[in-house]
Amino acid sequence: MEQMFGSRAASYDNAFHRQMADDYLEWINLEPGETLIDMACGTGLISIPAKRLVGPAGHVLGIDISGGMLAEARRKAQAAAADVTFLQDDVSALSAATIPFQADAITCAAAFTLLQNPVPTLRQWSTFLKPGGRIVLDVGTESSRLTGQVMAQVARELRTDISYGSTRAQLAEALQLLFEDAGLRPLHVFPSRVYRTLEYEISQGLERLDLTLSAPTSPWKTNAAARERATEIYLEEFAKRMGRNGLVREDVWFYVGVAVKADGVQSSLAPE
Repeated sequence: MEQMFGSRAASYDNAFHRQMADDYLEWINLEPGETLIDMACGTGLISIPAKRLVGPAGHVLGIDISGGMLAEARRKAQAAAADVTFLQDDVSALSAATIPFQADAITCAAAFTLLQNPVPTLRQWSTFLKPGGRIVLDVGTESSRLTGQVMAQVARELRTDISYGSTRAQLAEALQLLFEDAGLRPLHVFPSRVYRTLEYEISQGLERLDLTLSAPTSPWKTNAAARERATEIYLEEFAKRMGRNGLVREDVWFYVGVAVKADGVQSSLAPE
């Protein structure tokens, strides 16, 4: 995982992540003097502008497993004169020794579905929140990404747990349950805007599938039978989705969840 994301550090900001970070800053609604923990912070797209929002009295901690991502984040923070603390660690294995304080807010953008054990991880994250503290995260939608759909289908057939597109938080209702299982009270669960539209032909799609199957997190890197089955399913699903121009079109969007560590807050499945 560290190697996979480290190789993307230089180009990470060129994708849709910058737009998504802007939305996260709106959703988390930071106030001067607050403390933010930015889980899987990447190149600091949320962490660095967040420091401007919390001001001199506030604090921002960005955590990521990738040294390459953090090197880029530190470079950008220095250039922006932003006093942000960055820590290299696995966000799914944090402890009170690592984070000996409670924050007002936690964010995790475009990374939560990569976690192998989302419920215990989210439960641990809740211990880092003050009472009334809030958290914003997102999950990918299996229906919007063909590769994720294929991987999830193969995982079901082979009864294998995978991180790519397989978390049970694929629907708004499921994301609300995920918060509740972790002891948090959901406020809003809603679809994000569409961040990017992709159109690609079968050869490009198979290249993307191969990259996913070969990724460090894939349980089928060396499983020839599983890779063959994944390719069969991919070809079948591509044919179903293919337009008259021979291309598949995908809209990239996410379900976003906002929750708090508090009692007596009514939940909903739509933003106010």
